[in-house]
Amino acid sequence: MESNTAKVSPPEAVIEVRDFQHYNELLHKYSRRLIIVNFWSPSCPHCLNFMPIFMAAQQYYKKNIVFLKVNIMSPAGYIAQQVGVEGVPTILFGVGNNLIYRQIGAPNGPQFKDLIERIVAYMKNQQVAE
Repeated sequence: MESNTAKVSPPEAVIEVRDFQHYNELLHKYSRRLIIVNFWSPSCPHCLNFMPIFMAAQQYYKKNIVFLKVNIMSPAGYIAQQVGVEGVPTILFGVGNNLIYRQIGAPNGPQFKDLIERIVAYMKNQQVAE
């Protein structure tokens, strides 16, 4: 039986993760798509500087990639511990529960775009997701 997750379109905007259950639901719902998760804090200047870059990338790639953000100061912050985030900003790239790459620190716009393009190329080469 074929899963319906392959037919689920990515959301139109960045999703703010509410809690661990919500995070797991999103990983399951978009399990066949590249998911980029931004772990950030409102008290982190580098996180705040990176957020417009993250939001712009989401608008550019929204047809193919799911973008999530996790505020480590919120109830969802527990997720950071569960996935081994030790500092912010940390950006995880994965498909379902499979981590492909972990970026520690905030890249600038061109660096982030290049990173996304390299991961998408890797996934196509490895046939990791849609």
